[in-house]
Amino acid sequence: MANAFEAAELNGTWSFYEQDAAGNVVSKKVTITLNKDGSYHWVDNFWRQNGTWSVEENRLMMSNVGSHKLISITADEVEMKRGSTMRMRKGSR
Repeated sequence: MANAFEAAELNGTWSFYEQDAAGNVVSKKVTITLNKDGSYHWVDNFWRQNGTWSVEENRLMMSNVGSHKLISITADEVEMKRGSTMRMRKGSR
């Protein structure tokens, strides 16, 4: 089965800026860099993390974070879901 979403669409630095759970919207300040070599770097106010990432069956898989269902990807924004809906914009926080 071919992925509707490709890893190349996610390469680069993203700002995870918002999380929405049942209408409760919370602002986030996380920078996630998804490198072409399959490594990622997660930075927020509390911790930093490195790991590997891939896109499998329309899911963003991050080795130390888990699996997120990809809902939509544009050149500037990503929406994904894992319990809550998470939104990222292209660029750092």
